Amino acid sequence: MRSIEDAERQKHARDEHELGRRLAAAGVRDLDVHACAVSPITTWLFVELRTEAGRVGTGEATLPGCESAVVAQLRRLAAPLAGTPVAAGQARPEPREPSAERLAAATAASALDQALWDLRGQVAGRPLAGVLGTARRGEVAVYANVNRRTRDRSPNGFVASAEAALAQGFDAIKIA
Repeated sequence: MRSIEDAERQKHARDEHELGRRLAAAGVRDLDVHACAVSPITTWLFVELRTEAGRVGTGEATLPGCESAVVAQLRRLAAPLAGTPVAAGQARPEPREPSAERLAAATAASALDQALWDLRGQVAGRPLAGVLGTARRGEVAVYANVNRRTRDRSPNGFVASAEAALAQGFDAIKIA
């Protein structure tokens, strides 16, 4: 007589096998990069990896002042992912690159990794936390980083930015 645990283990193994099959079929098709100027000194870069099935995985690749280098690294590191199953995709920068390029390559690899994990969750039909393990909480605390938005760099300028963030509903503030 099979126990309930054995039945659950077998179901989990079947589910994982099916997920592996779906991930193998979900090949990476192309890459889009979007720049979002959030302040005069900060541009956020977002990456979208598209699969042949039309799914879109998103990652973030911001490295202030190095946008062109990061975009070049994104294109270089994403090229070998074309046609690769989502499950197998991994962007790896070469360790012998010069320092500035290494930082841009690491930023790009991180963004591509985020996008691939996003796609893995979509293919699995589960939130990313469910793909990685078990969700630990239902909410994530957020804070307002008021440094970049503060044009008046005096103490009073930072106080005004902090007060504006509090008025918008934030209950935690970071100046970094």
